[in-house]
Amino acid sequence: MTVRVLTTTAAGLGLGVGWGIAARVWMRLITTEPEFSWTGTAFIIGLTGVCGLALGFLYGVRGNGSTDQRWTRS
Repeated sequence: MTVRVLTTTAAGLGLGVGWGIAARVWMRLITTEPEFSWTGTAFIIGLTGVCGLALGFLYGVRGNGSTDQRWTRS
């Protein structure tokens, strides 16, 4: 695995978690009864983190430019 793939995967994870935190803060601001559970908060942040991780990995593999076509389409 190249440094580019690791870097984009880590960036995807960070951006996904950041997006999840921003979404949870936004939900807290727009609700009339701000009573959220820690389990729900962890689920939202975890789900967006995993999605960001996957997208970052795929972006890094796609942009790798290797001749191995197992992971990419031509």
